[in-house]
This record gives sequence, C-alpha cells and structure tokens, in this order.
Amino acid sequence: PVQLQGILERETERVLGEALAELPERERTTLLLHYQEGLSYEAIAPMVGSPVGTVRSWAFHALRRLRARLHPLHRESDHE
Repeated sequence: PVQLQGILERETERVLGEALAELPERERTTLLLHYQEGLSYEAIAPMVGSPVGTVRSWAFHALRRLRARLHPLHRESDHE
C-alpha cells in the first residue's frame, strides 16, 4: 500500500504538470503566483496589467480545468 501510494502521488504530479502546461499562460501564471508564490490576487493584478476581478476569473477557470483533469485520478485512488 505504501508503494502504491507513492506511485499514485507521482502519477498525480505528472498529470498536474501536464494539465498546468495546457492552461492558457495567463491562467497558469495566475495560479503559480497565487498558490506557489503566495501572492494575493490584488498583488498579481498590476503585475499582469489586468483588474483584480479578471485575475480572480482566470484563477477560477484554471482551477475548474485542473479539477476536471485530475478528477479521474482521484476517483481511481478512492477505490483502492
């Protein structure tokens, strides 16, 4: 089971990387700045030259795309 968990984690990371790469650049940048760098949407907005509401929208759509892409993986691991 521990070995299987490691395999599932690596597969999730691989699929997440692929899914991030497929996002439009503005959505990917927004997510990385917010979740990886810890910046607020208010801080990101002037960096990308867009209103805060637009930045929030990009994040929302990006997360929706990622969830849809990762959902099958989580369903498979729930059954194990």
